[in-house]
Amino acid sequence: MGFPFVTNSNLSANDNRHSNRDQYKKLLIDAMMSAAGLMDDKSVVYVRTDARGFTLRTTVEVLKCVFPQKAFAYEKAPYLGPTQTRLFGDHSPKKGDVDIIMA
Repeated sequence: MGFPFVTNSNLSANDNRHSNRDQYKKLLIDAMMSAAGLMDDKSVVYVRTDARGFTLRTTVEVLKCVFPQKAFAYEKAPYLGPTQTRLFGDHSPKKGDVDIIMA
């Protein structure tokens, strides 16, 4: 995105940065507001998000708030094959992703 790549060695792979729903929503708002500042009125917003309830609802809510003038459409993108987490023993069914398009 135009910035130098910086690692933070203080963060572990399982640091639970997104376990707090309010913090997750703020993260989405901040990211979408930053992206909106780089776009013009003709820009198309394309977001792929998790199809699980909270994540999908929160993503849609944030996008509609940040881009209220844009028409909203989405398409489900279910997982048809094994997922990466299956490699680590997670064989539970997955809902997949949802592609959100706003123009």
